[in-house]
Amino acid sequence: MAGEDESIARFRGEMRAVETAGGLVGLLRREALRSLGLLLASACWLFLLMSLLQLFPREASGQFGAGGLAALVVANLALAALLWRFRRRDWRVLMGVWLLIGVAVLMSIGWAADKWR
Repeated sequence: MAGEDESIARFRGEMRAVETAGGLVGLLRREALRSLGLLLASACWLFLLMSLLQLFPREASGQFGAGGLAALVVANLALAALLWRFRRRDWRVLMGVWLLIGVAVLMSIGWAADKWR
C-alpha cells in the first residue's frame, strides 16, 4: 500500500514537472538516459558471457550450441526487461539474480567442458 502511494506521488510529481516549460524535455531525457544505461549494461553483460564462453574448447562450446546461446540471449533480454520494470526499486536484488544466473550458466558450461574431455 505504501509502495502504491509512493508511486502515485512520484507520478504526480512527474506530471507537475511536465507542466512546466522544459519539464517534458527533462523527463524524456531522464527516461532516455535510463534506457541507454540499461541497454549498455545488458550489452556488456552479454559480451562478458560470450567472451567467457570462448575460453572453453571448441568441442564443448559446440555442444553448448546455438540453442544454448539463444537461451542465453533470451534470458539476458528477459532480465533486462525485469530490470526496466523495477528500475526504481529492488534493482540491486535483480542485479544479484542476474549475476547468479550468469554464474550458473558459466558453471554449467564448465561442467559440460569437463564432461566432454
